[in-house]
Amino acid sequence: MVEITTAAPTTAAPTAAAPKPKPKATTTAPAEPKLSVEQQNAIEAASNYLQFQAFSRSGLIKQLEFEGYPRKIATAAVDSLKVDYRKQASKTAKNYLDTQAFSRSGLVKQLEFEGYTHAQAVYGVDQVM
Repeated sequence: MVEITTAAPTTAAPTAAAPKPKPKATTTAPAEPKLSVEQQNAIEAASNYLQFQAFSRSGLIKQLEFEGYPRKIATAAVDSLKVDYRKQASKTAKNYLDTQAFSRSGLVKQLEFEGYTHAQAVYGVDQVM
């Protein structure tokens, strides 16, 4: 005969708790500095101008300065926007050609006068001529 015995339930001996992993050091980027109302307004004004008219970077800065913004604030506002100045040059070139006759080189010079770089001006003219 086979004898069957039931063993009393055993409890496992308590084990030492595994050491908790040390938290990894994290670095966080410094918080963006708060913008003053004037800085926020300059950004909004620059953005609004670009919705209705094409500008070079320097032309947009000059426009904000004309509106009374200090050069430092105007420059920071313009630089905070993601603007494709080649596309802006194309729009400006098209606007000129809609109202005036230009030679290719004359239109490039006109766009440079407006503040576009030579490369931006050439690109803009190439898109419309």
